[in-house]
Amino acid sequence: MTHDLDQRRAAPPDTPSGPPNEPPIEPSGDLIADPINDELGPAEARTTAPAAPTGALGDAPQPAPQPDWGAPAPGAAGDGTGHAPALRPLMPALRCGWRGACPACGRDTLWESYLQVRGTCATCGEALHHHRADDLPAWATMVIVGHVLVVALLAVENAFAPALWVHALIWPVVVIGLSLWFLPRIKGAVVAMQWAWRMHGFDSDHSA
Repeated sequence: MTHDLDQRRAAPPDTPSGPPNEPPIEPSGDLIADPINDELGPAEARTTAPAAPTGALGDAPQPAPQPDWGAPAPGAAGDGTGHAPALRPLMPALRCGWRGACPACGRDTLWESYLQVRGTCATCGEALHHHRADDLPAWATMVIVGHVLVVALLAVENAFAPALWVHALIWPVVVIGLSLWFLPRIKGAVVAMQWAWRMHGFDSDHSA
């Protein structure tokens, strides 16, 4: 019994397996730390982004030329040179259209009948059937007559304070009269504006 205890006391303590005093592993020269993923990676994998392409002489790339939207389209109707024709004088044409005359010559009447434009001027031969007045004259007439009506109604009410039947008798007649007076004049001005700006079929002189 005493002999076994002496042998246990004399035995050296257990040591871990493997070579003693093994030095720590050092990263090789081709491994560098990745600051993002916190791991090692090959140096060849850490490359920079390719540089932006430059010009032929190493200058910065030039932006692509922008189209000139104000330039006339090639082959536009005009004088045969590929350029759009010049606009006609606007204010003289508007004055002719307002008084119901041909915007080209200002002598012959613009109307075949009430609000119906002639197809061709009998004096100068200008084709007038190209117009596209559509709803613009009616819309402009409503805007003008509506503003006139509101101002006149308030002025009469504040000055005379008539009975309601008086308002009901006066203002429908005023609205109808003003509308019938403004409508052909505004339509004539719209047709003259389209002629002066060469809109629709008015792009050439004496067009058929």
